[in-house]
Amino acid sequence: MGVDVYDAYMNMAVDEAILTLRGRGEAPNTIRLYRWRPSAVSIGYSQTIGEVVDLPACRSLGVDVVRRISGGGAIFHDFCGELTYSVVVELSSAKMPDDVARSYEVMCGGLLGGLKRLGLSAEYRLPRDPRYCPSIYVSRRKISGNAQMRRRGVVLQHGTIMIGTDIGVMEKVLKLPKHEGAAKPLQDTVTTVERELGRALEFGEVAEALRLGLSEAFGVRPSDGRLSREELELSVSLCNSKYRTDGWNLGRLSPNRKEGNQYCVERLCE
Repeated sequence: MGVDVYDAYMNMAVDEAILTLRGRGEAPNTIRLYRWRPSAVSIGYSQTIGEVVDLPACRSLGVDVVRRISGGGAIFHDFCGELTYSVVVELSSAKMPDDVARSYEVMCGGLLGGLKRLGLSAEYRLPRDPRYCPSIYVSRRKISGNAQMRRRGVVLQHGTIMIGTDIGVMEKVLKLPKHEGAAKPLQDTVTTVERELGRALEFGEVAEALRLGLSEAFGVRPSDGRLSREELELSVSLCNSKYRTDGWNLGRLSPNRKEGNQYCVERLCE
């Protein structure tokens, strides 16, 4: 399984395009692994960008900023040190419970399996506050954040695996709220795969471990593939009309949608 490399706007457009076409029955259940070039910050659908992102710091460091269609908090995606996964599955055709908490558990179980293959013992944690998303921890420090949304019986979950993320840059571009431990040094609250293993890793090594872990969680053997013509065309359209626009990224959004109130799931009303 290859690793896609796009900028922030195209990455989010591709995830939504696959979700949309899966809902129409025009795309298969999909596991996607990707990186962000240049590095970027993605913010949750309901967030106010100025409250969670230091925009001057992002501009100075050449870090893009994009809004996701999923919930959750602001995340720094380091091109040189982070791998992002997305899973798009139809609830009725996959080993995926409709219950939101259980579906997170199944997908994050795949991540735990992948990290285990790399030699890490990780822990899945539900949030105490249901407004926040489940995360994965190693040595009591966060190593993976996840977010989810649903449309027409299809679930999209995407999240990060911090391989060798530059924590110093993360501290500069994110405005960390106190409930995430802003009073503590970020080094004490987050960690990376390389830090825990004490060695450098290739992206391909991590990608293969995640591929096997997620495949095992779903009980399937995925086949490699590229974006179809329909997926690529819709991705480009969404990228240009939505994800590259200030209206989407900077504005306060209030479309006709009903936000889920548990475990950070966003539901589109269509």
